Amino acid sequence: MRRLLLHALLIIVACLLLGAVVNAVRFDKDRAGKPRRLSWVTPPAAKFSATDIVALEEAERLWNEGGAFFLDARAPADFAAGHIAQAHSLPVEDFTSRYGEVAGLLTPASVIIVYCDGEQCDLSHQLMGRLRELGHQHVRVLLNGWTVWKTAGLPTETGAKTP
Repeated sequence: MRRLLLHALLIIVACLLLGAVVNAVRFDKDRAGKPRRLSWVTPPAAKFSATDIVALEEAERLWNEGGAFFLDARAPADFAAGHIAQAHSLPVEDFTSRYGEVAGLLTPASVIIVYCDGEQCDLSHQLMGRLRELGHQHVRVLLNGWTVWKTAGLPTETGAKTP
């Protein structure tokens, strides 16, 4: 029995070491050329207030009035497959390299609605945080944005879009 436990412990240690080595030498890279490594510790989820969320009805009103700038936080392929009409793509994973494409269209006073897809999608919250770090204080999230917008029958587009 003792020998069995020792073997099990050795297997567990070997798996942990192998996982650490694989994480350290990841071959897939992000667009900036940095390896995509897994975090040892998951950072705490950012806390946002109720005012950070925009209801679909208000988002629709702002869209109809031209009173907000819509940014899609999803991957470019998802954006091209379908997005809110007149929205611009700003994938959070490529924020550093892609922000310049929309920066000239935004001011610190711009009302910005960010969205992604899925009730558990965190990309829009991450994008909101990045934009606020750059001084854009009027950024709000449309939760499950693409799905609720499309389901409501509101205007959509397909294809890539350049600013």
